[in-house]
Amino acid sequence: ASQNGHVELVQALLEKGADIAVITKDGWTPLHRASQKGHVEVVQALLEKGADVVVAGKNGWTSLHLASQNGHVDVVQALLEKGADVAVIKTRA
Repeated sequence: ASQNGHVELVQALLEKGADIAVITKDGWTPLHRASQKGHVEVVQALLEKGADVVVAGKNGWTSLHLASQNGHVDVVQALLEKGADVAVIKTRA
């Protein structure tokens, strides 16, 4: 739901207690996926429920790395407002 931008579904899942910190088998959290795809409303919903903006996923990439790599300025701004660290360096290319 998060990677496809289904904000209503994400909100419903969060209301039912879905784990916002779950890591998929390929190493990403819902916040990573939504950030990568530029789904700012989903990103905001996850952040409002306490999603961790500094957690690194696959290859050491954070949500901020993924959003900025893909040119999602509105997502970058939302992450920075919630404390994303611009100094975090990914561990591998």
